[in-house]
Amino acid sequence: MQGYFFWGLTVFVIEGLTFLLTGLQSREVFETPDPVELTRMGWAALYTVLVVVLVRFLWVFAAHVAARCWRGAKAPPQAKHAWQESALIGFTGIRGVVSMVAALSIPDLAGQTPFPERDLILFVTFAVIMSTLCGQGALLPAVIKFLKLDKAGRAEARLASQRETAARIAAVDGILLRLEGLASSARGSRTIANLRRQHEERRLDLEQMESGSFDRLPMSESTALQLRLLATERGAIAGQFGAGKLTDEARRRIERELDLEESRLHHLLHGTSDRDAIENLPDEARRPNEAPISTTNTLPQRYADDLYLTKAARQRSGAERPESR
Repeated sequence: MQGYFFWGLTVFVIEGLTFLLTGLQSREVFETPDPVELTRMGWAALYTVLVVVLVRFLWVFAAHVAARCWRGAKAPPQAKHAWQESALIGFTGIRGVVSMVAALSIPDLAGQTPFPERDLILFVTFAVIMSTLCGQGALLPAVIKFLKLDKAGRAEARLASQRETAARIAAVDGILLRLEGLASSARGSRTIANLRRQHEERRLDLEQMESGSFDRLPMSESTALQLRLLATERGAIAGQFGAGKLTDEARRRIERELDLEESRLHHLLHGTSDRDAIENLPDEARRPNEAPISTTNTLPQRYADDLYLTKAARQRSGAERPESR
């Protein structure tokens, strides 16, 4: 699980370096031409932005119509918001780092002479990225509301949540059926009874959740508290490793188990809890002087968690080193 954080951070750094190079190149582009050349480059950028946006709209709608004609009688029923979805896909043709890398890959020289119109290509590419990224990106929420896809999205999310809950209930029913088959064995009957009671409680919670009569706050409190206990366990393991009482191989094996459990709890906290319930968690489910728990396991949140655990591990290992000596 830590690999996702590492590669996410790597991609973030590479994209940042790419746009840093873009800024350095744009300075050369703006310093070289005269006002007449800047005017020509501005008109070229404007025409290119309009062509890029219009061509994407035409391509998306044409592809949608072609797909419907190709399928013919086998085509599924027309969706209620088909054209709105196509319009949204056409609007989200946001250019970014790939376009800029392609433009920056153009060499300064073509043989012994400067590459023709290289500054113009860089300027136009930068203009397209800024127009689509800042312009279309900033207007995206308003476009979604204008197309009335926000309500459709919430309805789709509710339907997906109901189907997920039904699938979970079916899975728990399979577990209970399997436990009934194992109950005839006298060996481990106490364990089977405990597992049956645990999964019956899970099924009851899922049924209440499906019917809408489930109180979400207790589950949010329990899950968030388990996450805090996992953080405490991580700190203890890091302290043991820092004090030389645990090998690196054993530490990695334990951390992998903790990563899997943490991922499961984060999914449970995000998937079964509403934001109001999470923000109103009691103080014992938080770290000292901490803001409300985020409902999403974002990259900055994971980075902050790692820093917190590293600091706690160092403090703990520093307190235990004198004893180990």
